[in-house]
Amino acid sequence: MPIVQSHQLAAELLARPAGGISRAELRRVFLDQRGWWEDEGYRWDDNGTIQHGWGVSYHLVVFFPAVRLALCALGRECHWCDPAFSWMEERRRAMLLSKEIDLRSPRSHGRGEEIRQIEATLRELPDQERLHAIHGHLLLVEGKLDQAQLALEKALTSPLCVGSARGGVLYNLACAFARKGDENKCRSHLLEARPYGGLNVEWMQKDPDLQTVMERTWFQELLTELSNKS
Repeated sequence: MPIVQSHQLAAELLARPAGGISRAELRRVFLDQRGWWEDEGYRWDDNGTIQHGWGVSYHLVVFFPAVRLALCALGRECHWCDPAFSWMEERRRAMLLSKEIDLRSPRSHGRGEEIRQIEATLRELPDQERLHAIHGHLLLVEGKLDQAQLALEKALTSPLCVGSARGGVLYNLACAFARKGDENKCRSHLLEARPYGGLNVEWMQKDPDLQTVMERTWFQELLTELSNKS
């Protein structure tokens, strides 16, 4: 249960030996999602009400109270008043920016300004995996394949890159390797993306990034397998 898990994390934090903790160490706690919850279908309005809906302005992230209080206690050691509040602001900012960019035409070129915007934000928020994911996707669209690979692999290293989002990153990596002529890595990343729901048969059949493997037997077998499951 989420509440039980959050209490376990709070207990672990408060059981740390005294003697100082750095902000960098505190930030690593944010990557443990036992402490907080997020949903892209809600938002917290300025008047205190929570609205349900869909769009670029909808993203809600909240810390469980026990963990937030534990972080406040630890934050005093490094003069950080409310670390959880800082993370909530950063997380929401990163998620809304990635949603805004992702909802624009994903295949159009000339995304240089958006790439620069993402890179500037990443300098401030380097631990936001969704920014690395969208960065890699934009670089892929622009044909900057080596840079795209690095950005996408960076996203995958985060423990927050899970579920369908992880499947999407793996798919984009497969596309990058297909365009680079590395069929084996393309295949392995597509197969790895499969259990995360990151594969869309209809799009895969026409994705120009996958042209180099489109006629391969293993690719056609994968499409057949996915079609039978849908």
